[in-house]
Amino acid sequence: MKAFDYLRPYILLLACILGITGLNASQRPLSESTKVNALIESVQKIGEGDLDFSLHMLDSALIISREANYVLGELKSLSLLGRYINGTGDYYRAIDTLNHAMAIAKKLNNIQAIATLNTRLAHCYQPMGFYQNATKLFLEAQKTFEKINHLHGQGVCANNLAIIYTRMRDTAAAFASYRQSLAISKSAEINRGSANTYMNMSYLFCEQGKYDSAWVAIQHADSIINQQQLTNHKGYLYSSKALYYRKQGDFKEAETQTRKALKEYQRLKLKFRIAGGYVKLGEILKIQKRIPEAIRNLRNGLALATQINAVEIQKTAWFQLSKTLEGQGRHKLALEALRSYQSIQADKIGPQLNSQLERVRTRYLVEKKDKELAQLTLGLEQKRLAVEKQKINLERQDLELSRSRMRLGLSLGSLALLGILVTFLALKYRDNRRHSLLLAEKQTLTETSLLEKEVLLGEIHHRVKNNLQMVYNMLDLQARHLDESQSQRAIHDSMSRVSTMALIHQKLYQQENVSGVRIAAYLEQLLNTLHMSYSSIDQFVDLQIEIEDIMLDINTTIPIGLIINELVTNAFKYAFNATKTGILQVSLHRDTDFLSLKIKDNGPGFSKEQKDSFGLQLVRSLSRQLKGKLSITSEKGTCVHLEIHQFNLVKT
Repeated sequence: MKAFDYLRPYILLLACILGITGLNASQRPLSESTKVNALIESVQKIGEGDLDFSLHMLDSALIISREANYVLGELKSLSLLGRYINGTGDYYRAIDTLNHAMAIAKKLNNIQAIATLNTRLAHCYQPMGFYQNATKLFLEAQKTFEKINHLHGQGVCANNLAIIYTRMRDTAAAFASYRQSLAISKSAEINRGSANTYMNMSYLFCEQGKYDSAWVAIQHADSIINQQQLTNHKGYLYSSKALYYRKQGDFKEAETQTRKALKEYQRLKLKFRIAGGYVKLGEILKIQKRIPEAIRNLRNGLALATQINAVEIQKTAWFQLSKTLEGQGRHKLALEALRSYQSIQADKIGPQLNSQLERVRTRYLVEKKDKELAQLTLGLEQKRLAVEKQKINLERQDLELSRSRMRLGLSLGSLALLGILVTFLALKYRDNRRHSLLLAEKQTLTETSLLEKEVLLGEIHHRVKNNLQMVYNMLDLQARHLDESQSQRAIHDSMSRVSTMALIHQKLYQQENVSGVRIAAYLEQLLNTLHMSYSSIDQFVDLQIEIEDIMLDINTTIPIGLIINELVTNAFKYAFNATKTGILQVSLHRDTDFLSLKIKDNGPGFSKEQKDSFGLQLVRSLSRQLKGKLSITSEKGTCVHLEIHQFNLVKT
């Protein structure tokens, strides 16, 4: 992996050159100037997305330019090198590189290059706190850009001058420069410049307490960054949002946005921004009373700011460390941090800071005296404790003797109590044993009685079934001696009803649970019996049965059986005279709080005489008995639907 990282710049260099020129074996070699321009163009496309790679590419371009004596290429390479070295935080090396480029630009009398180098030098002085140097360079560059009508350069200068004015507390000048920068960026359609200006303006609005205006500016920047896919600007956007939420008191969201910004800066390897991000995160964590995390982040930011000589960040980090340590009562460390802050820029420490420094120093001295007094007090206390210890040892010996006597007495008493407890438990066990035997005997008698009752109930159902069978046989015998067909039909209908009830009692005495009937088995047997009774060679009826397997008590089962008997018998008699193939569907299932019974055929439907028949009157009467809701339709056959609201389920 390390070997690949070492070769990566050269591989990408070759790829860039070949990609731009489209070389192949038949083309002539590239000129040195073309190679340099290709490298610089590639770096400008990459931007700050990969600083290490960009620096390698620019070093290669600089070497080629010097070997080929390509002065303009050397100027471009040095100018971009200075800009990207500044991004790493090595400001003095960046300034040295840019000064070399400035010498070449002045020798070539390249006015635009001189103005651009002035802005890049100002960008180096600005984070180090040298605002006068930075302001002078930005103003010189701005004048030059105005002369040559270079709008992008004018916008950059105006935006950065506004940042410096903000640092120097000149709000009016800052707003004027921001408005100028925004107007230039919009007129020239410089989206990146507009986004930067909006984000910087949001900082100034937040400092003034104009949070609505700050949020509007942030939203404008957010829209531009997302629409134009300016991914390298997302870190600045998150920082703007973090300041807004912090000023609003939403420290949790401020922490989230700061961490997102820090992650973006680390991706881009922007050391100045990384250092500032650590310090801002430390401040937010301190406000949330997460002191160890706050100190760790403040120290991380301070270390990086010291490495890159970012003075303003160092000052902020030392000051926040001092306040955090003082809040913990670590006055000595707080004093050292405050002195470090003072040493960075002593001329800017006013009466308020001197007062704070004196207060911390006083607390440290008081703490030191308190520690000395505590040590003296500790010595005296140790001597007093030694005397007390001897006294306690004597008292402990007396106490042990008293405890030994007490333990002996308790042991004797415990033995006596144990004897009483054993006797009590033995008597209790004997009583419980007698009680258990009595309960077992009663349970046996109860089970025997219950079994006898179940056998008796089964015998009753058997006898009822036999009696109904006898009634059925008598009706059958009577029907044979009757001549009138109407009388015979009436008796046959009665026989069918008796048979339906007899079948229920047969089911009851044939199963173990005599309190209920499995409705699916009962109805299937009933329907199959009716099917066999009324089937003929000339007419085939397709009987379709769909019954849910539930157990109902006899008071529910008998009315349901009689209703189905009447309706199915009626269907077999009258529904299929006009068709060779009949379809009869019978379904019963349980709904939420009622039973749903449906009987449907494909016959011609009920006639007026059938609607007034005794059978249907019986069906309506039985439906009312079950609190049922009966509906009859005669479209494409007859469909009878009964909702049964009064029924009793029996547990299986």
